[in-house]
Amino acid sequence: GQYDGKGKPLPEYHARITGFDERVKVMPSLRKPKRIVIRGHDEREYPFLVKGGEDLRQDQRIEQLFEVMNVVLSRNAACSQRNMQLKTYQVIPMTTRLGLIEWIENTFTLKELLCNNMSQDEKTLYLRDDSLLYRQEVQW
Repeated sequence: GQYDGKGKPLPEYHARITGFDERVKVMPSLRKPKRIVIRGHDEREYPFLVKGGEDLRQDQRIEQLFEVMNVVLSRNAACSQRNMQLKTYQVIPMTTRLGLIEWIENTFTLKELLCNNMSQDEKTLYLRDDSLLYRQEVQW
């Protein structure tokens, strides 16, 4: 996740892995991704989400597109004055079925945002429809 493709890689300036935190948090979503913390030789901790069963290459390309969009926004006077930019994060596909996603603290899922702003009736309908969709996916 330290090579950005914008210049010659300089590995001597990159953080190297010295270890892993022994605590692993299993997330409650369908594929049970794991949150891990990698320790760097620079004495920093790097949290990541390990996702299995998905190809993250498209996610990585979207993040790269967002980085290009940030360059365009920074070159536009009105957008630059407003400090408009998209928050990006590292996506590191390791295989076509496994990858790492940089963990960003103090965020929540779109589902959490929606549920936190729904009435109780809307939640009941949404969760019922979501349950039906989940059962259909499992049957396939």
